[in-house]
Amino acid sequence: MVSHLAGLIGAVTLTELKVPDVDFALGTLAERLWTRSVRLARMILIQASRNAMVSNLVLRNVADLAAVPTGKPGRPSGSLTLEQALAVLDAAKGERLWPCVAASMSGGIRTGEPRAARWSQVDLEAGTKLTVRLPRSVLIGCLSL
Repeated sequence: MVSHLAGLIGAVTLTELKVPDVDFALGTLAERLWTRSVRLARMILIQASRNAMVSNLVLRNVADLAAVPTGKPGRPSGSLTLEQALAVLDAAKGERLWPCVAASMSGGIRTGEPRAARWSQVDLEAGTKLTVRLPRSVLIGCLSL
């Protein structure tokens, strides 16, 4: 993201940066990136300007004054509706993998995550709450995007 901004703002230093410069950069990014990415670019500029303000290099945060233009629309959600989720649970009833499907659907976890679980990591004595302790490597893999 920083390279996108550097290519658009060019050699303009934070001390010389003006609101129209930020508007131009964000507008150009909005033509090819999702709105969320444009917001992220603005936040990077806001933080850089805040750091410059702390160091008394600039008097105001011009990035904070710039509006976020609407970028390209994001991907449609791949999440199931409630009706679809209930249909999947209904269809899986009686199947060998029903517990895995039920845990995935009720816990909001991805399909590959419960496959990595072992019975030794399941705590059935925790009462009505199912507790699964996954290794750190599995959790890190689940959290990476």
